[in-house]
Amino acid sequence: MTAIASITVDPSTLVKEVAALVGAGGRMQMAYAWHPQPGVLELRYLGDRPGRKGLVLWATRPDGRMASVAGVSPLMSWYEREITDLFGLAFDGQPEPLPLVLHAGARPVAPPLDPAYPAATVMPYAFESTVLPEVAGEDVQELPFGPVRADVVESVKLVFLYIGEHILHLHPQLFYKHRGMEKRFTGLPLDKAAVLAERVSGVGSFAHALAFCQAVEDAANCAVPERALLLRALLAELERIYNHLHYLGHLADTTTLKVGQAEGRLLEERAKQINGRLTGSRFLRGLLKPGGLRRDLDPGAWV
Repeated sequence: MTAIASITVDPSTLVKEVAALVGAGGRMQMAYAWHPQPGVLELRYLGDRPGRKGLVLWATRPDGRMASVAGVSPLMSWYEREITDLFGLAFDGQPEPLPLVLHAGARPVAPPLDPAYPAATVMPYAFESTVLPEVAGEDVQELPFGPVRADVVESVKLVFLYIGEHILHLHPQLFYKHRGMEKRFTGLPLDKAAVLAERVSGVGSFAHALAFCQAVEDAANCAVPERALLLRALLAELERIYNHLHYLGHLADTTTLKVGQAEGRLLEERAKQINGRLTGSRFLRGLLKPGGLRRDLDPGAWV
C-alpha cells in the first residue's frame, strides 16, 4: 500500500507547497473538490513525493476564491477548470480560464455538484459559439474537427489554429456525453454503487468496479478472502484479453489489413463468449461487491 501523508494547509500557502514539491523532483497527480458538509467546500491536491517516498495529500478550505497552482504544475489546470465548472470556485491566475466540462451556453442554476443544487432540475442551455483566442496573421488557418466522427470514437471537438505544419493553438472541447457520475454515486448504498461503477464504461466494466471496491476496502481496512482475490485477478485478465484482441483488430483496420481486423474481432468475440459461459455476462458484470464477490465461480465447470 502506498503511504499517503495527509496535510491540512492554509489556502494562501498551497502554491508554495506545490512549488517546493515540483522543485524537488516530485510531481502532481490530480486535484478534486468535495463538500464534507453542506456549505463547506474542501480542495484536495495529490502529489507524488520524489524518491518513491509515497504520496502527499494537501487539504484546504478556500474562502471565496483560490490561487491557481497551474503556474507551477500545468497538469493542474484542467482539474482546476473542472472544479470551477462543477463547484463554482474561481482560481486567480488560472492560465486558461475557460469552461472545461460545461459547454458554452450552459447556465446552471447552482454549481452542479453543490448539494444545494435543486434535485430533478434540468440545467438550462442555449447554444453559443465556442470562444477562441485571437490569433493574428493572414496565413493563420482554422480547422474544426468533430464532434461527430466515424466509427465509435468518443465525441470530441478539436479546433486547430495553424500555419502550414505548425499548430499555433489547439482548443479541445470534450464532455459531450458527460453523465454526472459523481453526483449519481453520492449517497448510494455500496452494493448499488458497485453496479453503477460497472456502467461507467462498457469496455472497462470490471476494471472500474474493481477500482471502486478496492477504494472502499482500503478506506474500511477490509480484508478480502484469498479465493475472491484470485478470482478477481482471473476476471480482470479476461477483460484485459478481450480488449487487447479488440484493439488488435482495430489497429489492423487503421492500416487497411482487413483480414487482421476480422481475425481480431473474431478472437474478441470468442473471448467474450468465454466470459458469458463463465459468469453469465459477456462484460463480466454483476460479480463484484466491496469485500469480495457476489457469488463463487468454478472456472473448470464449463470446459
